[in-house]
Amino acid sequence: SVVVQDPWGYSSWNALFVGDKRWILFPPSVPRETLHPPRTDLIGRAAACLGLHLPRGACEFMDEVLPALRGQGLGEVDLVQRPGEVIAFPAGWWHAVVNLDATLAWTESFGRTRDLASITHALRRGGLGDFANVVQDEATATSVVQDLPLERK
Repeated sequence: SVVVQDPWGYSSWNALFVGDKRWILFPPSVPRETLHPPRTDLIGRAAACLGLHLPRGACEFMDEVLPALRGQGLGEVDLVQRPGEVIAFPAGWWHAVVNLDATLAWTESFGRTRDLASITHALRRGGLGDFANVVQDEATATSVVQDLPLERK
């Protein structure tokens, strides 16, 4: 994977059963441009000539970009997840993961009540307005939403 934020504003967790995973996480305050600098290799330069930006995969990021970011006070978390451990991170956190060997894991993304307005906004912005309405209606029907400013379109 590349270094990403969940596009819908969800939080996530990952339970690892077999193998090892290396995770790198950055807080939401770190700008995209910091984590995705232009590629300077031949493929990156060729893509740039065509007006394209090719992101690095997680391994490339950890080898090529991460060393230059160390010591800048960005608040990154770099860890190895072992079997039996659960990694969880809140909405908005940048993250990339590399399987260090064969793995078996269970991962889920979920929306926190306090993030409901931003989640439904992101869904609508992504062209999923009908689904955003379903999410909002379900949250309202289960009484998890009280006095949250929600938009409906």
